[in-house]
Amino acid sequence: MNNNLGMSIIPDNDSQRVESLEKYQIFNTAAEPSFDHIAGLAAKIFQVPIVLITFINKEEVFFKANVGLPGVKSVPRAESICALSILRQDPTVFTQPLSEPFIKDLPLVTGPVQLRFYAGVPILNGAGYALGTLCLIDQKERTFSDNDAAVLQDLAQLVSNETEARLTILQQKQSEIKFQGHGRKREQELNEELITANEELFAMNEELVHTSQERFKAEELLRVALDTASIGTWHMDLDSRVFTASARMNELFGFDAGYQISEQDIINQIDPAYQEDVKRLAYESVKKGAPYRVEYPIIGFNDQKIKWLLAVGRLYDNPKHQVRHFSGVTIDITEQKQDEIRKNDFIGMVSHELKTPLTSLKGYIQMLHQKAVKKEDEFSSNTLSKVEKQVIKMQTLINGFLNLSGLETGKIKLNIKEFDICQLVSDTIEDVKSSSSTTHDFIPETSEGIMLVRADRDKIGQVIYNFMTNTIKYAPLSGVVNVGCRQVGEHIQVSVKDHGIGIQPEDIPKIFDRFFRVDNLYTQHISGFGIGLYLSKEIIQRHHGQIWVESKPGEGTTFFFKLPVSGS
Repeated sequence: MNNNLGMSIIPDNDSQRVESLEKYQIFNTAAEPSFDHIAGLAAKIFQVPIVLITFINKEEVFFKANVGLPGVKSVPRAESICALSILRQDPTVFTQPLSEPFIKDLPLVTGPVQLRFYAGVPILNGAGYALGTLCLIDQKERTFSDNDAAVLQDLAQLVSNETEARLTILQQKQSEIKFQGHGRKREQELNEELITANEELFAMNEELVHTSQERFKAEELLRVALDTASIGTWHMDLDSRVFTASARMNELFGFDAGYQISEQDIINQIDPAYQEDVKRLAYESVKKGAPYRVEYPIIGFNDQKIKWLLAVGRLYDNPKHQVRHFSGVTIDITEQKQDEIRKNDFIGMVSHELKTPLTSLKGYIQMLHQKAVKKEDEFSSNTLSKVEKQVIKMQTLINGFLNLSGLETGKIKLNIKEFDICQLVSDTIEDVKSSSSTTHDFIPETSEGIMLVRADRDKIGQVIYNFMTNTIKYAPLSGVVNVGCRQVGEHIQVSVKDHGIGIQPEDIPKIFDRFFRVDNLYTQHISGFGIGLYLSKEIIQRHHGQIWVESKPGEGTTFFFKLPVSGS
């Protein structure tokens, strides 16, 4: 057999496959309504001009059902794309055949048919041999979704069922003719049984049509709803890396309606300060199956408009059908984000205005405290000491609001330097002891030697401080608090462990959310706005680190974060 496809098209089990096909006695047989009906059904569902049901022997591809190529009964196997489709069990799809080296010169592509799209799935028998294919052909380029693949495989299963039913009836017919003397009568009976079987298959096919139509109606309603809500949709096949997007996505990113945007086009329009975060979150969603949710500003490609977008998606992984894709929706949240930025600017402005008089107030209190100590006025000294600690709490709260405002408006900057993080842990323990009236015994548990990281020392110190002060507030009876600092692989891990009441399992996933506070009888009397842990998470993530919590009710809680070792 001359091979015009430039690659091996003969599977290792081809001789057994052809031998199995011969048992069906279907090659070069007349058209049958059941096969024609399935082919016509596929043409209606997929809106394509050409549908073929083929069976493939050693040299030839026979068209058992043929929609759109009248008069053509078969083609040489060496010139048929269907010869490729039987090499694999999942769909074989060519959306741009002119750029495919194996098929671009085939007569079906270069000749009168002008094939510009092909999708085919194998027809498998009970032994797992690919007897032939059910294939779709179009003369214009088009996409082919995972849903399309599932429907096409369902239709191929119908062809397989019909092929097996035909073989069963044929074998019964041959058996009856061999062992009974009334061959003609039995043949008529078998024909009647075949007609009955075909009618049952027609009924099954009609049910499939109804189910498929209902599915497409639901999809159409979803598309209308998405268009009405001005929501963009996107889809990426993780095996082929083909990225497809809706017309609304083009509009959101400022591209012309007819332009086929790519994954890189999307990244290029995102504010550079947010690009790494977007890529990191997408990678984690694909790698770990985590939900994908990210907000980012963009500059439109043509209109140069600044917008804020929210992208939400997830990994869809179906090992049974070998389907792996990453898809979701994108929404314009510019108006909401601008309101939020204005709110944060206002909070930042008010907090900044409060910071100056509060600093002066703290200075006066310290002066009065020193005078009271000199005069040995114990009452005034104790009172002013308590006032100073309250002022420090107010300063901490105001600094938290300023940091929150800076983070969410993109104005906060990291001052990256190399420093010993275990020394920072020791310094922070002293700061907490001097600025609060705690009875907790903070015990440092650090590895020997210097632990260098490249980070913003003040911001990382703020995270450690938040962990420790949370222990004071939420585990007042803990007594001992273990503060760890050790190297774990290529990271330095810091932990703060108390022996308090712990956190309920349902609250752990929300513990780092903005403004979230654990709500129970104990915590309702504890002051705070629920921004400390949220700020800690944002700071650690901006350093490309990890932050998490482990807790058992009644046994205590441990907060962790880790940062890359300097130079790793």
